[in-house]
Amino acid sequence: MPSSMALAHERHLSMLDRECPEARPVAFVCGDPCLDRLTASLPYREAYRRSLGAVGGRRLVLVSSTWGRDSLFGAHPDVLLRVATELPRDQYQIVAALHPHIWSWYGRRQVLSWHADCLRLGVRLLPPEEGWRAALVAADRVVGDHGSVTYYGAALGVPVLLGAFPEESVAPGTHTAGLGAVAPRVEWDRPLVPQLAEAAHAFTKRVHDELRHGLSSRPGEAARLIRAEMYRLMRLQDQARSPDVLPVPAPCPPAAGVQAA
Repeated sequence: MPSSMALAHERHLSMLDRECPEARPVAFVCGDPCLDRLTASLPYREAYRRSLGAVGGRRLVLVSSTWGRDSLFGAHPDVLLRVATELPRDQYQIVAALHPHIWSWYGRRQVLSWHADCLRLGVRLLPPEEGWRAALVAADRVVGDHGSVTYYGAALGVPVLLGAFPEESVAPGTHTAGLGAVAPRVEWDRPLVPQLAEAAHAFTKRVHDELRHGLSSRPGEAARLIRAEMYRLMRLQDQARSPDVLPVPAPCPPAAGVQAA
């Protein structure tokens, strides 16, 4: 039994009561530290966009895939090439974030080899270590799947298109299922440019707000609450000063070997 279990949302307590009631006494709600840092990074959006090449009025499209056969990359291995060849380079900057499991399973050399043509077309393939958070803040659109990166984008206010969304892999009643209920699907036999424009019509401020509230019931408080719990476990007095919530780092350079590709 763990000494403490941190949960992002109040609704998770009822889920824990149902699925593992013996863990309920050590659970506490702390919010989502990743969402808090993304929110703190919003003032730096233009700096991130410049780092990723979205200059001169170009719109930034982030293509995100989780891992597995039913992910965007698993269902459409050529997704980056399709997007890169269809979107005009003078109008769009394409940035891709593939789940670290994809990189570790196939290897960096194989992933870069598969996407060599995309890289020559100007796609920025982010390394698995860092960059997706800054890219989310910088994005004008996200093309993704049922992975968490796609949901964070919608929670930040970015219209998303679902290039893959396996209903059978998403638990009913979860926040991810909620995204699937409102986000439009990519129709791969239609031109992508108008679909990117149309995606904005599926989202309103109220929808984005509801998606964000689905992630955390303690917005902006995760660092303070987690630190307080750590000090409690160590039986030490917590610090009086509130912890800083730092913006995420600027995007890392492309993955090693990208320039040569």
